[in-house]
Amino acid sequence: MSIGVFDSGYGGLVVLRELVKQLPEYSYVYLGDNARAPYGTRTPEEIYQFTLQAVDKLFAEGCELVILACNTASANALRRIQQHDLLRYPGKKVLGILVPTIEQITGLPWSALHPYPQAINIGVFATQATVNSHAYKTEILHRNPQAKVVEVACPELATLIESGADEVVLRDYVKQCVDQLRSELPDVDAVLLGCTHYPLVLEHFVSELPGIPVFDQGQITADALRAYLSNHPELEKRLPREGDWRFLTTAEPELIEPLATAFFGLPIQYEKVVLS
Repeated sequence: MSIGVFDSGYGGLVVLRELVKQLPEYSYVYLGDNARAPYGTRTPEEIYQFTLQAVDKLFAEGCELVILACNTASANALRRIQQHDLLRYPGKKVLGILVPTIEQITGLPWSALHPYPQAINIGVFATQATVNSHAYKTEILHRNPQAKVVEVACPELATLIESGADEVVLRDYVKQCVDQLRSELPDVDAVLLGCTHYPLVLEHFVSELPGIPVFDQGQITADALRAYLSNHPELEKRLPREGDWRFLTTAEPELIEPLATAFFGLPIQYEKVVLS
């Protein structure tokens, strides 16, 4: 029995890297739908269907808990899967990275009913599909109606990162995205990188946003998983302390392993799977 981690491609490896670092005693199965990535340009229905197929696969591989380490999947598929599809899997859980991220950036627990009336200006950089869903904006404003949230789509950034684009190209593209944010929100108090690829170019965002907190979802997700397992001992007890990892992909392993290794920071060997 393992903890499943799903992403459309490579970005979730950044989250997994932090999970392994912070919670090394557990076993993990990572699944990347690299053959159909990126999800950011897909329709909401496609994203839901692909994400459900991945969840089904991870449960079939023995996972008790699946983390959607993909903002696009979390924003477009998580709630529907939790409300309808988990009925077929008693006792199993699916979590996303949207909830803990919003808790962190607003400073409010998810159960807060009356957010504090503090005005805060938040910028969200994400894929086109995540921006189109307005998931982060909707939930941030639900927690804190006094906040002002501006979402900026960076439709090419994940692809540039995956293609190994030159640092100058990446820096210039990040600057374009930040300039767009500042044109709509001159006074920024905090920024969320709403795609798990983006922490790999964190230094460019930090450089363009000096003195402004930039939230990294890897650490947030690790902290949230630790808290979740502490609050659900019945699930935590079912997880063996073997500390091993498996990597699954829908693409040809030899084509993606070099870049995946760069994302994860350690050598990766994938097993190819088919989702349907």
